[in-house]
Amino acid sequence: MTVGTKLSSTIDPVMNLSQRGLSMEEKDALIGGLSYVFPTDRFDEETFIANVETLFVSLVGYCTESHDSKEKETDEEIMCNRTPQQLTYATKLRSMSDSFWRRSKREPLVIDKQSLMMNRVLRELGKDKTICVTHSDKGKGVIIMNRCDYGKKMNDILNATSTFRPIDGDPTLIKEDNLIRSLLRMEKRGFISPDEHMRM
Repeated sequence: MTVGTKLSSTIDPVMNLSQRGLSMEEKDALIGGLSYVFPTDRFDEETFIANVETLFVSLVGYCTESHDSKEKETDEEIMCNRTPQQLTYATKLRSMSDSFWRRSKREPLVIDKQSLMMNRVLRELGKDKTICVTHSDKGKGVIIMNRCDYGKKMNDILNATSTFRPIDGDPTLIKEDNLIRSLLRMEKRGFISPDEHMRM
């Protein structure tokens, strides 16, 4: 995603409820959501070449007298069963592959510059202790709030008696104990092995 990218959607994925104004670069850095992962800055040349060679072999129809599982003689002649049409398409495919390869060698440099810029912008946003950057309840939206407002809202939610009620003990301990007893019974009856029981 490049800086200044226009979105086709009318819904803004970044909602700024704080008093801090966001620059275009900050908005672009957040627009992918909090789980966005930068693309790799390395082009896997070996895998690309291997995949293109495999494609060529399947399209062109190389064949030898030996099966793939047997060792081939080094001087064994390889027959190419190609029609003129196959040869034409193989040449076009080779040209497209070379073009893609050349472009891909340059692309990581562009991606790397964008990643560095976005990382710098996100680090600066993270240093601002007056705001809290969080995700929306549904979807991949990003919400920016004043930290004091965020803390107040969290306290209001946790103190709401209609939603939460105070508890005396830790209910997870009872559930954990019940689970352990159930697993022991299953092991004694032969439903699970001791190894499976230990892994659970």
